[in-house]
Amino acid sequence: MRKLDEVDRAIVAHLSRDARVSNRQIAAELGVTEGTVRARIKRMEQEKLMRITAVTNINQINSFISALQVARSEAVKRGAHVVLCASTDQQNCNTTQWEQGWIVFVDTNTTKPFTFATPTKPTKSDILRVGGQLSGNDTLRDSLSTSGTTSTGAIIYKPSGAPITSTANNTGNTFTLCDPGDASDPNNATDRQKRARAVNIKISGLIGLATDTDTPPDGIVDDYTNTTNVKCP
Repeated sequence: MRKLDEVDRAIVAHLSRDARVSNRQIAAELGVTEGTVRARIKRMEQEKLMRITAVTNINQINSFISALQVARSEAVKRGAHVVLCASTDQQNCNTTQWEQGWIVFVDTNTTKPFTFATPTKPTKSDILRVGGQLSGNDTLRDSLSTSGTTSTGAIIYKPSGAPITSTANNTGNTFTLCDPGDASDPNNATDRQKRARAVNIKISGLIGLATDTDTPPDGIVDDYTNTTNVKCP
């Protein structure tokens, strides 16, 4: 195993300051080729000399996890359906782009309960929590939209704590947070995928951060099935 040389240490220093910096930017500042930077990062990771863990804004993913936990716990505590949906105005369920914001509310409308087909507007008194638009042009999408299936833009928790995440009723789901990266970088798509963070919701309703379950690890976290890499839009 080789020791870190001056170029290696400079690469580590750049990534320590900003883990989302592109290989192209590092190469330009160090006066080396992008291929050199990429190869050295790969070698340091393989030799366990470095592990990139400072990725897409952790505060943003933690905020969303908190919203999911509130929705599930309140559904169980109240014995009622609680909805978490994507919202551009924090009043209506009106988008499938979760990065626009979201609302958590108790569905007390017995005349016209919330459904994916008819997402009724909650009253102010029923709203438990709101989340605003994410920063930094990050995207937050569920596994329905990233797989090419029409997303419902909502998740309904039953009194049992189990989720209804689609018209297929009780299924798991994955919410993936991606940064925009550097569009001029030909490797941007792969790099964004490796930096992505995700939240998995199991069919039981349990919530947790996604991990890389592949053997050997490929550097990309997996969705709620533990068999498929998450994707960025």
